[in-house]
Amino acid sequence: MKVMAALAQNIGADRTDVYVFSNAPVSEVKGDYQKVQKIRDGLGQFCNSFHTYTVIYREKNEGSNTNMYDGICQVINKYGRVIVLEDDIVTAPAFLPFMNQALERFEDDEEVFSICGYNPVTMESQLQGDSFSYDVFRSWGWATWKRCWNSFSMVEDKDIISKIDLRKAHTEAMMYTCGFQRDIPYPENGFIKFLDYRLTRKQMALRKTVIYSKKSLCDNIGMDGNGLTTLECSTYCNENFDPKDSTTVFALSKEKLDIDSDRNYFFKFRKEEFVVQAYEKTNFDRNTMYLNMYYGLSRLLAKKDVDRREVFDIYFSENGWKKVAIFGWGAAGKLLYTLLENTSVHVSYIIDRRDISREVSVPFFHHPVGAPMVDAMLITALKDFWDIEEQLYGQVPFPLISMDDVVNECLRKADKQEKDESETY
Repeated sequence: MKVMAALAQNIGADRTDVYVFSNAPVSEVKGDYQKVQKIRDGLGQFCNSFHTYTVIYREKNEGSNTNMYDGICQVINKYGRVIVLEDDIVTAPAFLPFMNQALERFEDDEEVFSICGYNPVTMESQLQGDSFSYDVFRSWGWATWKRCWNSFSMVEDKDIISKIDLRKAHTEAMMYTCGFQRDIPYPENGFIKFLDYRLTRKQMALRKTVIYSKKSLCDNIGMDGNGLTTLECSTYCNENFDPKDSTTVFALSKEKLDIDSDRNYFFKFRKEEFVVQAYEKTNFDRNTMYLNMYYGLSRLLAKKDVDRREVFDIYFSENGWKKVAIFGWGAAGKLLYTLLENTSVHVSYIIDRRDISREVSVPFFHHPVGAPMVDAMLITALKDFWDIEEQLYGQVPFPLISMDDVVNECLRKADKQEKDESETY
């Protein structure tokens, strides 16, 4: 009810037609019927809060994608535009004024894909207006027009990936989750589950931009782990959101951030939004990090009943990494190269500051910028991973993956494979 109560307090709520698409309970989830019924019982209290108020009760659970997709289609076909709130997004009173003014201002601007009222980063004073443009879609309090929605389909064209700037796919898109890095370039893997992920891929393929509010006019309250699609995250905090913001007129701008501000904004956004706790930059002791990784490797190598090559093949295949590069030719880099030698993964080249021409049989480069295209670059300098990633932000068209993540993920798969086989016998 918090979402509806906040929306009812928005400036212009009495002039707004509101549609609520109430999905049916998930039969497999214990207690879901009671939760859904409680919500539905409370929806009636808002019947006099808006210009019109329509509640559609789904008779069966359509899944979040279908429920949202069909609902957006219904509204946008009637009005030519839509403002979308998920069931865990609360708004400030200024949310509707900003969204409606932005929808009017940019309606005929073919460069703009959508509007977003969410922004957890306190912006630098360099911005002159109350909004700016950034080339990644966000679904937390968003709006769009029929012209953009009609370009989107749940069944995507097969060549959509060839239209995406991979530098953006592996930088801005990471503001979602680490898994999104692989979701965008490799649709054949079947990881794309959510409508917002699909919309991001379409927005990137069309090379369009998104208008963001300088101050966050909405916030996510669904970080308690009770939802079906969001994990619990106690560290989440949006300090750029004022729930009492009552601004009525906005100086709208499509201003782009300069390169330095863009880099700073991205890393601040990723750290401060913090949907996935693994994004936080933590200063681990170098020796501890390497010790943990080598311990994981030793456990992996010690497994006699598990085909290590198969584990690596499965992990890399799932992520769509057929050709990789190794960053760093120290002990960790050499060990990783050895582990990959007898797999289907092709190591295309090595990155190292030293002249290692006598040590390797594959090409090597001193810097990854300008190096040949690969599916992923595996960073073996664990302690420096975050700094390397930040330095290379927007400069390379492939994802940067920590070797520690590779080892831990393969170890997890090996543990599962070992457990499954033991249960079989």
